Amino acid sequence: MSEEIYLIKPENISNGRFILSGEEARHCFKVKRNRIGDLILLTDGQGNEYKGRITSIDPKHLSVAGEILEMTKGRRELPEAIYLAFALVKSRDLSFLIEKATELGVRGFIPLQTERSLTSFRKERWERIALRGMKTALGTILPQFYPLTPFPSLISSVEDYSLALLGYEKEEARFLSDIPFPRNDGKILVIVGPEGGFTEEEIVLARKGGVLTFSLGKRRLATGTAVLAILSIIIEYLRRKRRGGETFE
Repeated sequence: MSEEIYLIKPENISNGRFILSGEEARHCFKVKRNRIGDLILLTDGQGNEYKGRITSIDPKHLSVAGEILEMTKGRRELPEAIYLAFALVKSRDLSFLIEKATELGVRGFIPLQTERSLTSFRKERWERIALRGMKTALGTILPQFYPLTPFPSLISSVEDYSLALLGYEKEEARFLSDIPFPRNDGKILVIVGPEGGFTEEEIVLARKGGVLTFSLGKRRLATGTAVLAILSIIIEYLRRKRRGGETFE
């Protein structure tokens, strides 16, 4: 069985059978050269992973059908749901951010309208990039993309999360290792700003709304680099807590 996972519509899995269609089917038999009898991995993008055996291939109608041999749920995913709210920056930087954040297991993306952010909104392109990231990581949850959200509206929804964090270059009193992470499988909101950073007024609003600001150190990081650093630290911290260790010390 090749190390590849294919996204299938939930309604195309029924009674122990599957039908893979469209571009995913074409990729399966044309690019990966899968044949009848081969084993493949499938996901519905909702956390379910299926092992299937191909029983028929229809190149004309871009269809691959087969039988489901095994189903598992969430074995590659984090128990905690991490959501990333990001100010719009240059398209190339966003592509990198979305793909790598998806590989690391982010469940949802919230594009932000801030005082210093750009205004380009390319949901369809971002969804394709997220699909690529999910498949690269053999993930089983396809992240959700939310509508463009004004910064004050995001802050008003902070109570929906177990924890809300914001990276702030002028923060001096708190680092990620100082954050009291939730003890349950909750929702964590991570907020990253535009290239010029958040305004002082936005930081005041965020703190009043219950957001914890933190520092990543004295070096200035590009948005994509900052996101990778933040997510990697959070994920490792949460893994250590699940194993019984409370801190990095």
